[in-house]
Amino acid sequence: MSEQKKYSEEELILLLKAKDQYAFSYLYDNYAGALNGVIIRMVDDLQLAEDILQEAFLKIWNNFTQFDSSEGRLFTWMINITRNLTSDT
Repeated sequence: MSEQKKYSEEELILLLKAKDQYAFSYLYDNYAGALNGVIIRMVDDLQLAEDILQEAFLKIWNNFTQFDSSEGRLFTWMINITRNLTSDT
């Protein structure tokens, strides 16, 4: 079993802006649990939570060029997307 590479936030951002799929897998593996926790606190339906999480990661991937690190951290941006999607449901 190989150990997964660890990225700094800056490295991860650069790779995601370049549409690197391995970086996106890393992002999912490392942040899905935390984002799912945010969703679960807002909705009481596990299937709906899974759907929202999937939609959130699609939105993150498709709109990553809009992320601006000078306006805040990556995780904060991702939480805001997730909360907005959850509120709209």
